[in-house]
Amino acid sequence: MHPNTDKEFLINTGSYIVINRGRVPAKDVEFVLNFKVDEISVWPQRQYTVEMNPEGRQIVRFATFAPKEIATVNIINMGKALPKVLNVRNAESVGRMIEVYPQQRLPKYFTITIWFLLIFGIFFVGREIISFALRIVRLVWT
Repeated sequence: MHPNTDKEFLINTGSYIVINRGRVPAKDVEFVLNFKVDEISVWPQRQYTVEMNPEGRQIVRFATFAPKEIATVNIINMGKALPKVLNVRNAESVGRMIEVYPQQRLPKYFTITIWFLLIFGIFFVGREIISFALRIVRLVWT
């Protein structure tokens, strides 16, 4: 419920992780949204500017991104859908979108057990395939 009215409204949030996976600093990084949002925040705190281009697209601009540097751009819209990210680019290249999903971190013993069973299964299936192939060869040659 909105604090000043009895009407319900929707708050949409989105988080985007921007990473420089290169070996050199990225200069003049632009994060372009399809339309203006109500609120933008960047974490960890760093200097950035928010601008509108002539077509009405909102641009979050960073001066530089060091190699392996990571920043999260969080956006909030109240009562309307979130815009799509149109582009992430710098002076030398264009970024690409990689979808990620949060995943529970499993205990180490569980991961080791899964790896052991996977490797054991590969050897077992390989042995059965070779055994089957040898039986076929024996049938054909005898």
